[in-house]
Amino acid sequence: MPGDVNEVRLSIDGGNTWVRATQGTAGIWDYTWPK
Repeated sequence: MPGDVNEVRLSIDGGNTWVRATQGTAGIWDYTWPK
């Protein structure tokens, strides 16, 4: 298993709100929403 974590930042409204998505084990994505 690689030790690095794949991280993708995506925006749902043209750049105002950014969601950080990190891919963990077995291709499971964990989304971190801004508070």
